[in-house]
Amino acid sequence: MESKIVSEEILRLHMVEESEKLRSLLKSGEISKELFLVNIMVRIYRYQTDKSFGSRQLIYENGGFKVERFIRWKWYFRYLQAKEQLKTPKQLIQIESISYVNPDRNKVLKKVLSNKLIAAKRDRTKAQFAIEKGKKLKEATSLFSHENDPDYIKALEYLSGKEKLIAEIEAEIAEINKNS
Repeated sequence: MESKIVSEEILRLHMVEESEKLRSLLKSGEISKELFLVNIMVRIYRYQTDKSFGSRQLIYENGGFKVERFIRWKWYFRYLQAKEQLKTPKQLIQIESISYVNPDRNKVLKKVLSNKLIAAKRDRTKAQFAIEKGKKLKEATSLFSHENDPDYIKALEYLSGKEKLIAEIEAEIAEINKNS
């Protein structure tokens, strides 16, 4: 059974309207970086009489949304709610969102880390090709060596940063494999 988790972070995320704001909150550290483990299930209910005492009927249910996708599609859930409210104006229609974490945390972490590893390797390869292309262009068009060029130095620093990131991610994946 999936464990249900309602946290302050998820409640704060309901106030976030755009995915750009979400990214800025993630970068600033206001929201934990393990938020990618959280899935959100959306349900829309119709209350027959009163919200606190009446019975409710499930109208819509969809689960497995990641936080960013949930924020992107929040307008659609509100649209469904309004559409149902027009059908039955005397009954209360309410959206309920439930956040939960998949039970196999290591599997999810491993998948996320492997995706990050693929992206880092892709960036490293792009940087290597750009450096080679820059070297050839500099040799063909300039009298001076490419070794002192500030763009070349920045590119080498970027490449070494990506290689360090790849090594860190591979170490984390190996640690997860060792523990499971």
